[in-house]
Amino acid sequence: MNSYYFLADENLFDLDSDTEAVIARYRPDVPDTSTVGETHVLMIIRYPSRRRARKAVAHFMKAYLPEADRDAAAQTENGKWMGVRRKGALVVAVFDASSREAADKIMNAVPLSARRR
Repeated sequence: MNSYYFLADENLFDLDSDTEAVIARYRPDVPDTSTVGETHVLMIIRYPSRRRARKAVAHFMKAYLPEADRDAAAQTENGKWMGVRRKGALVVAVFDASSREAADKIMNAVPLSARRR
C-alpha cells in the first residue's frame, strides 16, 4: 500500500497474503460544490473473517487515528479528512477528503457486501 499512498512505516491495516485489497484515486461522478475537481484516495479491503477485519480496524484506529470520533473519522495533519468503515469482513477507507461530509459520502457510496462472486 505504501508504494501507492504512504501512511506509515508499519502495516496499519494488517494486510497479508490472506487479504484482498484495492486502492485507487477516486473522483466523484457527480461532484457537489464541496468536492468539485477533487481527488480522494479510496481503499477497500476484504479480510478472510469478520474477526480479522475488526482487529485490523482497531489496530489502525489505535495506531493512526486515536483522536477519531466514534464514527471513525478525523482530520489529519494536512488538513484533509479520512474515515474508515467496516461491515463484516469488508473495510472501506477514504483518505485526503476535503471535508468530513465528503469522506462520509464516498464511504456510504461503497456497497459493503462480502459475497464472493
